[in-house]
Amino acid sequence: MSLRFDRTAFALALLPLIAAAPAKGPDRCVAVRGKAIMARAAADSAGARGDRKVENARLDEALGALGSSYATPAMIDDTGMRLILARQAAGKGRLAQAATLKRRVLDERLQLCTIG
Repeated sequence: MSLRFDRTAFALALLPLIAAAPAKGPDRCVAVRGKAIMARAAADSAGARGDRKVENARLDEALGALGSSYATPAMIDDTGMRLILARQAAGKGRLAQAATLKRRVLDERLQLCTIG
């Protein structure tokens, strides 16, 4: 019997911990970060199954959950341009490329959320 780490199950286990998180103030980034991580785990699971449509939808959900909470007024953020490229790729049916771009943006924004 081999043990395998299931990101989706792990993310769902965290749900009670983040459900009561504050929605305003300096802790907002921390509050929404958990939701974004859970949606990313669902995207990873869909990607592993080869379901690119669901993968992209979950990445959009993760990016939407995080919103702009990661940003500071002094920050120069170019990740929005990469999301435009991801939307164009998805529109042309290149769903794997779109997912890769979205995942990179999400990871960068999550990193900024951690630092900020």
